[in-house]
Amino acid sequence: MNGPDSGFIKLPHAVYWGPDRWFNLSRRSSLHQVYQIVLQEGSIEDINKYLDQEILLSIWSELMLPPRVIQLWEHKVKGLKNV
Repeated sequence: MNGPDSGFIKLPHAVYWGPDRWFNLSRRSSLHQVYQIVLQEGSIEDINKYLDQEILLSIWSELMLPPRVIQLWEHKVKGLKNV
């Protein structure tokens, strides 16, 4: 995961089909929204393109995700389970 850590990003329709697909990563609420959307709807390519592992580790406990998504990612990303 080496996605951007700031600035604006536009998620593709395959990941987010809302009317406004632009997100400002400088806004904490937008950052959370992007991570929640991509973790639930994105492909492995999307995850690598749009998410940053250090940011994911730092906000993991703040994200609102379904239990199945939490379990999946805690097994895949080293360090998430201990956050």
